[in-house]
Amino acid sequence: MQAILIGFMGSGKSSTAQLLSEQTNLKTYDLDKVIEDTIKMPISKYFNQYGENQFRKLENENLNKVIHLDGVLSTGGGTPINAEGFKTIQKSHCPTFYLDASDAVIENRIQKDKVNDRPLVEELGYSGLIELKNQRHSIYNKLADYVIKVDNLNKQQVVEHIIKILNKK
Repeated sequence: MQAILIGFMGSGKSSTAQLLSEQTNLKTYDLDKVIEDTIKMPISKYFNQYGENQFRKLENENLNKVIHLDGVLSTGGGTPINAEGFKTIQKSHCPTFYLDASDAVIENRIQKDKVNDRPLVEELGYSGLIELKNQRHSIYNKLADYVIKVDNLNKQQVVEHIIKILNKK
């Protein structure tokens, strides 16, 4: 990988990875999409049927499959929270970007999504979700090589910031 994007759900990882991929001619790997292609069902359905522990095992298996490929990787919000996922990303020696969005931005973006697409929204509600986001913040910070505060940036500005950093390497 040339870049790994981490952050909480709704922080813009997938859309940023897609735009970054288009502008750098790198392949993009959205870990959630890779998983769904593997299991042939939506993650929300798998999550509800088999639970979070089984999902995290599946997530780690797929992370290990794609982490060594060339391109841009957009992880799931919980990928780096799992100890194995954290170690795998850390060992990759790939620049890791934490897309850090405020509570208000996360809540606004998630409300625009279908609740069914995000099992944790259904399970925790918005206040529980924000609490979870804040619990994960220190782990994202610890793993990230670069933190990008995305609140006042559009996707293009976030991508430009990442490209500048990658070009300095």
